[in-house]
Amino acid sequence: GGDGGIDDTVAAPASLRTWMQAHMGGTGGAALAGLVALLRERGYLSHALTDAQTAWMADAGVDTFVPSAAGHSLARIDQLFTALLDREKDPRAETSGNFVAAPGDDEQFSVAVALMARELGFPARIVVGTRTASTDAGVSVCRDGSCRGADLSAWVEVRSDRGEWIPVDATPQHVQPPSREVTAQPDPTIGTEVRPDSVDEAPPPKPAQEDTAATTERPAEVDLGWLWTTLRVAGVVLAVAAVLVGPFLLVILAKSLRRRSRRGADDPRERIAGGWEEYLDAAADAGRRAPAAATRVEIAQAWD
Repeated sequence: GGDGGIDDTVAAPASLRTWMQAHMGGTGGAALAGLVALLRERGYLSHALTDAQTAWMADAGVDTFVPSAAGHSLARIDQLFTALLDREKDPRAETSGNFVAAPGDDEQFSVAVALMARELGFPARIVVGTRTASTDAGVSVCRDGSCRGADLSAWVEVRSDRGEWIPVDATPQHVQPPSREVTAQPDPTIGTEVRPDSVDEAPPPKPAQEDTAATTERPAEVDLGWLWTTLRVAGVVLAVAAVLVGPFLLVILAKSLRRRSRRGADDPRERIAGGWEEYLDAAADAGRRAPAAATRVEIAQAWD
């Protein structure tokens, strides 16, 4: 709660707690250090959703671009740990030894580490700034005493029993990218019920009266060939229209549902964060891309 720590009323995602229980080793600070090291090892550094902004890759030494959604809400953190759990269940991960499955930036992983620390009973807070020096080669530091916007980073501080705030780096690795493998799923087995053939007895038709048959004229047969041709043509036109227009309708529906979810969030902070995400989505639809490593204020000023 206090001293810049995470609000104690915020509940960590269930996926985070499940992942912690699966990899917990030891207790106290040793348990947290092991979890943080494994999380950084199985995460992957990414700062953008598209490869339009790749200047940060050269500064960070990232070779393979992997898209990553913005934001560090609880839903985004849940997405990270859900991806990790799904990858760990994939038999190909054990075969290849590649369990990397959670692309994201240092802010998102800092939130994840702070939540894990709190689950273990440690007060934690997130720090955003620049490092003048670090023994960790995987994090960004200012060079020659000059700090740039690209050097802006985030990490976690965990309070010890003596009241000292100990820095903990959370930036994920960028050497091994996530695997692009897709595990083949077996076709579902659907039981088929075999029913015995049944025979219904039908009474024989009554014999027609000869005098009625002789005096009654048979109606002329109606040619319905044109009707079936029209129905077939109409069906083809509707199918083509569904293929052409369907994706656009799905995109509009998905955006509407996402906008409603953001506006109807129970937590006011999630609604505020959702408003910012709507602003970024609208800018992306207009063909604008946020400057790399820019703050929200800088992005708003750049876009007037």
